[in-house]
Amino acid sequence: MIPLARLLLLVSVLSACGFQLRGQLPQLTQLPGPWQLAGVARYSDLSHEITRQLHQAGVSLVTQDGRYILEIAERQQNTRLFSVNSANEAVEYELTLSWQFALYQSKQDPSLTPITIRTSRIVYQPQATRLSSDQEVQQLRADMQRELVTRMLRLLAATS
Repeated sequence: MIPLARLLLLVSVLSACGFQLRGQLPQLTQLPGPWQLAGVARYSDLSHEITRQLHQAGVSLVTQDGRYILEIAERQQNTRLFSVNSANEAVEYELTLSWQFALYQSKQDPSLTPITIRTSRIVYQPQATRLSSDQEVQQLRADMQRELVTRMLRLLAATS
């Protein structure tokens, strides 16, 4: 009986501080659907990730005439040299991904002013292991995209 009381106390303390299990998304049911996604190619990886996470957040999507329009704009994906080794060969690169988003009620001004979100990662990529690190870069970019979509949904939930 005492271990159960400790468990309940632990759960209540964790929930009070805002702790959530990884992968849980905020529910966006306070913004009734359907929603429409704009500014992203319909069958792109980003579109699939946004669609997946919106469905998990309780939002239904339509291709046109949505009650709310989530517009993605100014999407940028960059790679820049971060450091070189003693032989003056590039070994580290900085990957950045950013976009701007706004939420509109159909045919009205934005209910949310456009917000820019950005993330970056440093990847070690020496010439000797270039092929295997290219696969790592692809995985890292997918993780960055997933992180930004989650951050975008949390901002939408917090501001609505």
